[in-house]
Amino acid sequence: MKLTKTITIKNSQGLHLRPAALIVKILRACRSRVFFTCQNKTVDARSIMGLLTLVAQKNQTITIVVEGEDGKQTMEALTGAFKACFGEEAVF
Repeated sequence: MKLTKTITIKNSQGLHLRPAALIVKILRACRSRVFFTCQNKTVDARSIMGLLTLVAQKNQTITIVVEGEDGKQTMEALTGAFKACFGEEAVF
């Protein structure tokens, strides 16, 4: 199963170390392959350094691609984290 979704980053500091660490933690329990694309750069979402190299800021979009048997659950976990702004304050 392959799923793709585009999400806008809403937390005020963008995709910095804390959210990147949370993404990696979420993916530890998943078997699917996950890739993030931002500004034409694609990285393996299991790599904290890869995520940080995206330099994704507030209001930028990230395309998430999930490939694998637990793809639906993985996508739900990731989109939930983004919607919750990784537990940080969102500035609209």
